Amino acid sequence: MLLYEKLPAVQVSAARSKESWKMIKLRCTNCKNSLEISLTTNRNASITCPNCNAIFERKENFIDALRDSDIGPIERQAIKTWGDDLHSQNQSPATSHLNTLNGYLSNRLDNWHGKILEVGCGSGSDSIFFTETANADLLASVDIGRNIYSLAEINMDNFYARASCLNLPFESDQFDFIYSYGVIHHTSRPDLAISEIARVCKPGAEVAFYVYSSHTNNLLKRLGVAAESSLMAFHRIQSEAAKRLNILFFATLSWILFTLTSKLISRIGLKKIARKFPFHWGGMTPLSIVPDIKDRLNAPINHRYSKTSINKIIIAHGLRPEAIVENHSGVYIYATKLD
Repeated sequence: MLLYEKLPAVQVSAARSKESWKMIKLRCTNCKNSLEISLTTNRNASITCPNCNAIFERKENFIDALRDSDIGPIERQAIKTWGDDLHSQNQSPATSHLNTLNGYLSNRLDNWHGKILEVGCGSGSDSIFFTETANADLLASVDIGRNIYSLAEINMDNFYARASCLNLPFESDQFDFIYSYGVIHHTSRPDLAISEIARVCKPGAEVAFYVYSSHTNNLLKRLGVAAESSLMAFHRIQSEAAKRLNILFFATLSWILFTLTSKLISRIGLKKIARKFPFHWGGMTPLSIVPDIKDRLNAPINHRYSKTSINKIIIAHGLRPEAIVENHSGVYIYATKLD
């Protein structure tokens, strides 16, 4: 049974021609040689690298470019946590993380265009949002999760690749806009992820992404991060049955302490304060925040950054920071690639 089978086919922006994904330029994730997609032969045929003979599964607008060497312990846990669990169910395309990112970056992202790449498409809600709204020549999405197979089937005019963001299957200097939300900080090498993003950008291209904050100027948040790190370490060594109990326990505790308190504060008119509580978006039962607890406790790793530290990494990889906003929810970055 296909995942996402209940998700309706998406409407393609009139500004983009059908099957625009044919414009994509691929490279072998094994030897880095160029890969050619023949558009005149069987469109479901696999692709063989002419240099190293590596074989990549291909089906219409999809390629599986993930190599065994790309899957270390952190990547394996990421696949299990998100691709096999949290992202295995439909997500509504009505909202997008891009709107959140854009809001914090003073609406700098209103004019995304050209060739767009999303690094870490997860459940697919953002890639669908791009499909329906973006004035783009090409839309491509990458994720390490197995659920990306079915995303490609329901969104035939985007290009999807199963690949690691540490080893992108694209030739250099071809995208005009690259977007990533909440992905880079969960990888084994965030610096390499940013390096890969910079590599596939055209000179002058825009890059926007979100990472976790180290909260260097917020003592309360730092204490929360320390507590979270300790819980993650404890959770990681438990049996699968114990992990499930942990998640239910912390979902219930967090719902009572934060979600319920937030709702009560909101009822007396203090809505701005209420929205600063963790899990303020929760529903009427603790089960509503179970996915969020899983996202935290089952994450393989959480790298965190200050404005200063992320700024250094961006500059080191040939990107020019245009705006870096750090607040209680994280660090939001907008940069351009140097010419």
